[in-house]
Amino acid sequence: MGRAFEYRKATKLKRWGHMAKTFTRLGKQIAIAVQAGGPEPENNPTLRSVIATCKRENMPKDNIERAIKNALGRIRVHTRALLMKAMVLTVLQFL
Repeated sequence: MGRAFEYRKATKLKRWGHMAKTFTRLGKQIAIAVQAGGPEPENNPTLRSVIATCKRENMPKDNIERAIKNALGRIRVHTRALLMKAMVLTVLQFL
């Protein structure tokens, strides 16, 4: 292509690399906050502060919502597994 394109490409790739690293880190923080205090930012001050950080870093709203939804899915799967284990243990106690 050309020298100008290569400079633009390098700038874009650097920015995208930073965004990928930052959004991944913030997504993990959202998951931890949701698991600790629930999915509603009104009732969860940790989640509220992480969402404020996400907005400062220009993280898209879709990514924030997706991270919350994924964290809820993990909680439900984990809870379901614990319930199944508890049910099996109670059945085994009666045998």
